[in-house]
Amino acid sequence: GNGVRVFARYLADRGLAEGPAFTVATRAGFRHVRLEDDGSVTVDMGGVAVLGPGRTVIGGKVCEGVRISVGNPHLACLVDAPLAGFDLSEPPGLDPDQFPDGGNVELVKVNGAGSAQMRVHERGSGETRSCGTGAVAAAVAATRATGTDHGRWQMAVPGGQLTVVLEAGGSWLSGPAVIVAEGELDPAWLAAAEAGHG
Repeated sequence: GNGVRVFARYLADRGLAEGPAFTVATRAGFRHVRLEDDGSVTVDMGGVAVLGPGRTVIGGKVCEGVRISVGNPHLACLVDAPLAGFDLSEPPGLDPDQFPDGGNVELVKVNGAGSAQMRVHERGSGETRSCGTGAVAAAVAATRATGTDHGRWQMAVPGGQLTVVLEAGGSWLSGPAVIVAEGELDPAWLAAAEAGHG
């Protein structure tokens, strides 16, 4: 999600993609992207699968949630308490039968119609400032809580603001994508890394 949006911005800025809409190939399949007039980038996140209820333990607190696949596994937990009160410094406890390869855990607080805030602990990374697939999973959980299966959500994350649109059979993620730094890899280092010596 977020990685595809930044990659699309890079391609557009370098003149490597034509037009405001194009397709990017990813490990999860082809993703359609659109460069918006306001500078944001929208990506087609594809279908979402709701897998059933789940639970986690975060800092001794049990959180009930819904298991969701957005191409990767998520547990999205709606909470009433302020998000700052949860300790995401350690991986949340997940049922290995439900998450044999681990999963991302989203804490979601609905602020009102179409507005929510989210914190996320990503498997293998810890708490991150944003997660595109996590924002989609959070929007799915929030939408289900309202008794519908579609909608538009403004998702506030520590890294900024994302928009998620859920439609029948699909989902879209929009937000800013700005290149903030550039660098070069030493070819010798890259060759060593590819050979397994880096």
